[in-house]
Amino acid sequence: PFTSRNEMAGVKKYSVYNNILLPTIFKSLKEDYFHLIENVQLWDVCAQRVIEVKGNKSNSLMQYLFCRDLSNISSGKAYYAPIVNFEGGLLNDPVVFCIADNHFLISLSDSDLFNWISAINNSKEFYSDVGETEVLTIAVQGPKSAQVVSKIFGKDVEFLKYFNFKKFSFNKESIIISKTGFSKQTGYEILLTNPTTGILLWDLIMEKGK
Repeated sequence: PFTSRNEMAGVKKYSVYNNILLPTIFKSLKEDYFHLIENVQLWDVCAQRVIEVKGNKSNSLMQYLFCRDLSNISSGKAYYAPIVNFEGGLLNDPVVFCIADNHFLISLSDSDLFNWISAINNSKEFYSDVGETEVLTIAVQGPKSAQVVSKIFGKDVEFLKYFNFKKFSFNKESIIISKTGFSKQTGYEILLTNPTTGILLWDLIMEKGK
């Protein structure tokens, strides 16, 4: 949904990530880098595909799947959680969002896990509901990201701790804002499902970001 906005911003290069175009360069690697560590950037990271897992035994399935101990997982928190194959080879290193008891979102890095998780789910008789979603993810990253996001969603955003998230309302849609992302200066990821809402929010972030 954000391809037109990337083009308007002057994207110069894409990478392919989960079979989706991921914008990577706008001015140059060096200029983009220094801009990021000093200011704020808006990223299209819809290539981070999201798998939903829910059902009575989904906690057990998640505990089986991931290397990280998820036995004390709690809602409103996100967890960096590598996943390996039976030989110990890394399959993916996603972020797991605990939405509620027995309800999780898995935000993927660059590999398809749907078939793997589905196979484990059924062969090990967890029989949870596993589905590929239409969740769209955008990221606001850099040292000034809190200033921009709080202009739209209020001061509550600034109190989010790292790897915590909260639901907010925008355009009559419930969206998730998490304090996660790739820039160490600070940053947020926003998960939503309605492309129209996404474009409205994108344009508002650009406006407030000025």
